[in-house]
Amino acid sequence: MPTNEYNRTRYRIRKEAGLCTRCSNHVSDGHPFCLDCRKKHNIRTKLRRTNLDAKECCRSCAAVKERKNRTYCNSCLEKRRLAKEDKIIQRLQAAQCQDCGVPEQRGRCVI
Repeated sequence: MPTNEYNRTRYRIRKEAGLCTRCSNHVSDGHPFCLDCRKKHNIRTKLRRTNLDAKECCRSCAAVKERKNRTYCNSCLEKRRLAKEDKIIQRLQAAQCQDCGVPEQRGRCVI
């Protein structure tokens, strides 16, 4: 049975070679999945999201949400908020737009 390290290595090698990371078919658009695997992945993702929403669970960690009108639980919301703040800080330090990352645009884009 393959280990996590084996799977990570296989994924990286296939992606670098321009192959689907699941079935090893050729991929032309740079996406990690071929069109067939992408369709299957989308179906699985939508089914999982529907099931979690029906159970009123967080879409990220599948824990029961504290507030039913939200998509994520409080801890996942906090993690997402902190990650977004870190990304903004990194972009500002690199003299990029804090929203889209356009270089040489400190602060926010005018667009």
